[in-house]
Order: sequence, then structure tokens, then C-alpha cells
Amino acid sequence: CKNPNHSISEFFYLIANLHSLEGNYILSNFYLKISYFMNNNFHPNRALLAENYFYLQNYNYAKKIYSFLRKEGEIYSWFSNKKLAHIKSITGDQQEAILFLEKEYKKLKEHDFNIFYDLANFYKGMNLHEKSIKYYSLALEALPVNHSLKPKLLYKRGSSYERLGLWN
Repeated sequence: CKNPNHSISEFFYLIANLHSLEGNYILSNFYLKISYFMNNNFHPNRALLAENYFYLQNYNYAKKIYSFLRKEGEIYSWFSNKKLAHIKSITGDQQEAILFLEKEYKKLKEHDFNIFYDLANFYKGMNLHEKSIKYYSLALEALPVNHSLKPKLLYKRGSSYERLGLWN
């Protein structure tokens, strides 16, 4: 039988998520802390709490949580590393952020569509359009031929070509 505290924790997480979606991050954090108290092993709590702190521009707390989540498996690790790189790009040296994410990318055992897409978006956000084109292309190769995201990827890759003046 599932621990009743875990169900209550998930309920408070859902309430917190709704408040976060509405941009009410402080109230969301209140419910997340209750949820965390009820089940401190429920990692989506921490992920949303870190996101809320990020949006509140409380980067130190966000970094602490993301640093913890990095150790909780490959999916949380990549998610956290993307966010840590983003924080580094905002608060420090953009080159440091790029080197950090590239180093973490190389550590991954597998590279799939989501990883390529994330990296392409990161490079595009840093105005590194040649690199974004490379990873949008890899993401396109990883998609099935008639996938619904293909037009979006083509558009994003095309806009990177446009930024470089490569119209053809």
C-alpha cells in the first residue's frame, strides 16, 4: 500500500504546480515545502522549487537545488546541467556556461532527440548559430520522417541560417 503521506505530498505538488504556472512562485514554494515535508524523496518537488527560485531570480538557491538534482540520475542530471548553464550565462561568463554544458554533454552515455534539441536551443540563445544548426540537424535526423515537430525544427534551424546570412 502506498504511503498516504506520499499521496498528500503529490496533491500539494499539484497545487504548487498550478500556482507556478500562474506565475505565483512564492505561493507555489509554500505548497512545495509542505509537499517536501510529506515526502522528501519526491524529486519533482525539488525541480519545481528550483524553477521557481530561478524565475524569482534567486539564483543561489536555484543552483543549490540543481546541484543536488544532478546526482539523481541521468534525466535530472541533464535537466539540471542545462539550467545551471543558463544561470551561469546570466550571472557570469557566457563562455564558462558554454564550456560547462559542452563538458556535461560529453559525459552523457546516449544522445537522443531531446538532448540535441536542448543543445541547439542553448546555442541559439547564445547566438552561436553555426553550432545550433549542427544540433538542430542532428535532432532532425533523430526524428521519424513525418513527426509533428519537424516543421518547428526546420523553422528554428532556418532562422539560425538566416542570422548567419545563409539564405540558400
